[in-house]
Amino acid sequence: MLIADLLGPAAGEVEEIPWHLGKPRNRYLIGILAPHGSSVTPDERDVLASAGGDSAEEGPTEGEGAATDHLYPSSIGLSFVVESACSALLITASWGKYEQTESAHETTATGKLRRVWKRQPKGGHLVLRLADGPIAETPDASQHEIKIEGRIRRSSRGWVVTIFLINRHSGAESNSDAVWIFQPQIAVAAEDGSACFIQKAESESGGFSKIEIEERDQLKMLYRDELEYAVGHGAAVHADVTDAARAKAQRLTTRVMPWYDVPQVEAPRPEENSDLRGILLDMKELAERSSADVLASLGVLVRAYERWIRARESEAQGGAHGLAEHRAAAEKALAACRRTLARLRAGIELLESQPRAMEAFQFANRAMWLQRIKSLVARRVRKSGALPPEEQAAIDMPRNRTWRPFQLAFIVLNLPSLTDLHHAERSHPTDAIADLL
Repeated sequence: MLIADLLGPAAGEVEEIPWHLGKPRNRYLIGILAPHGSSVTPDERDVLASAGGDSAEEGPTEGEGAATDHLYPSSIGLSFVVESACSALLITASWGKYEQTESAHETTATGKLRRVWKRQPKGGHLVLRLADGPIAETPDASQHEIKIEGRIRRSSRGWVVTIFLINRHSGAESNSDAVWIFQPQIAVAAEDGSACFIQKAESESGGFSKIEIEERDQLKMLYRDELEYAVGHGAAVHADVTDAARAKAQRLTTRVMPWYDVPQVEAPRPEENSDLRGILLDMKELAERSSADVLASLGVLVRAYERWIRARESEAQGGAHGLAEHRAAAEKALAACRRTLARLRAGIELLESQPRAMEAFQFANRAMWLQRIKSLVARRVRKSGALPPEEQAAIDMPRNRTWRPFQLAFIVLNLPSLTDLHHAERSHPTDAIADLL
């Protein structure tokens, strides 16, 4: 719905926008390519209010606009590398063209056909033979001013290709929306349908500090399965990957409005992970059980985390899951895990050695338990009115007052530094820690 509203076409490939509602440029906000060289003057641009409000001393806040003309985008494109064995690409370009005409089915109050901006699907296919040199093609014979342009060059890795879809109408014509194009898209595949697009070469580390290089290495390890096959220009690029090894992509498509489905992260439950069996996650139980029971439960958490670390160490040493190329980054990540494990143990030792700390920890769990239940009761009351006492009591159940394991761990590992103002984790000039939950 969001894409249809911002990019279009909201009402289908041959939609009609009533003329009295304004130009297509007023209907859609993204994915619009202007005639080449079109500009908007400063007085036409949106006014940006400066920070601060009006005051009696300084008068009203003045808007700030750009002092120079601004060019509208007239192209989108992408760059990618094709393996040397590929000889030809199939390029599919598509866009929408809107023209003023009479509606095919809507009439005015007087019975006349209503004036509308009607969308015409445009575009076409072309085969691009791979050879060094420039690209200049017309994908749709009915619109000679819309071009596919770019360049091909051979490199040691294969064919490096850059392709643009360009609106070559003159900027002098830009007052008419009929010469603007909407919803542009480029799709590229091998002519024979094979997977031919190889991964983008990694950028060099020159000019980066040691810390920046280490961070880049960590990110490469963490996202080693998220590969980049193309770079977009004025748009993102989606890659269709069918190769099980993910070494090559089969099809590249520009996306003016990209999207990505982020998988939901679920914390493991004791019934799903045998290492967590016996752990207390119920806030009420942590508040009311004996100190010995609480300490035994936290010991389960530490041992489960320690076993998880050992499993990751085995994977890193054996080069499993693509970690062979990231041995140093994996070891650095594991060192951070081991440091966290030590902090967890220190938190438990604090609770064990200082009864007042255990009392405060259990009081905190009691406060969280009561707050969670009272918040749920208040929400029900706002929705449904007063709740009978038995229904309020039914809300006070374990699933409504239970920690996730990582939340409980976060609290425990921060206890030493919370209780000591001079603890190294909060006072050391270079090794102090800021944990984010």
